[in-house]
Amino acid sequence: DALGPARAFAKMAAPALAGAAAGGSTTELPKEGPAAVAVGRAVAAGYSSPIKVNGKTSVPILKKYQIVFVTGEVAPFSKTGGLGEAMDGLPVALAALGHRVMVVSPRYDQYKDAWDTGFWSSVTMAGKQEPVHFFHTYKQKVDYVFVDHPTFLERVNGLSGAKLYGPEWGKDFADNQARFAYFCKAALVAIRDLPLGGTAYGDEVMVVANDWHSALVPMFVHAQRQASPSMWKGTKTAFLCHNAVFQGRFEYEDGLAQVLDVPQQYIDSITFKMPLKVG
Repeated sequence: DALGPARAFAKMAAPALAGAAAGGSTTELPKEGPAAVAVGRAVAAGYSSPIKVNGKTSVPILKKYQIVFVTGEVAPFSKTGGLGEAMDGLPVALAALGHRVMVVSPRYDQYKDAWDTGFWSSVTMAGKQEPVHFFHTYKQKVDYVFVDHPTFLERVNGLSGAKLYGPEWGKDFADNQARFAYFCKAALVAIRDLPLGGTAYGDEVMVVANDWHSALVPMFVHAQRQASPSMWKGTKTAFLCHNAVFQGRFEYEDGLAQVLDVPQQYIDSITFKMPLKVG
């Protein structure tokens, strides 16, 4: 039977896993799943002893990447649920493996550990230049970048708490489409231009958009690349859905292409024409 890439790598890992077990390892070694795939990749790369057991099982990292997570929330700074928790854990785990990792999120409150970068830029929204400004902190080998704008910081009287997207659970602020479209554009400025540790991440990067709040990031990358082929030349994008109930659907508005500063074809590509609205 034909195997997909993940199962093929896991199958390739079997001899190495058996050898480690025969060698007296007391650690329970996975026979399937991501860990087994990692072993298989190491075997495929030519490592003769891909498993190292030193208190815990590990395999060599074959290549290190620049990875950016764009997210509407990240614990412990902001959280309404599982998205914030996931963004608290996954970036740290990847940074621990040696990758250069950034998380970009709105600055909903005045986070005591985040400091003004002094960096200013702008993005085009509705034909006007909207200022872009960032705060930053570096924790557990991860760059946390916060987009500083009144549309986030001044939305709630007092601490934002769980009122990140609306006045109560399940309800949106009226301008969510525009404020998070702005956020997506600002995140790309941080990736491309914000110097962190002396250098910006640039375009040799893997960008992971999380849930609807950052879902326009891949679209903006594509639109900017189409307009200027030298931009985002080495960039890969992915979309990670944490909760399919919340889909970020908004009523269609004439002139949205001008608001987002993209050709109409992009608006057509994200417009749903179904009678059923979920979430």
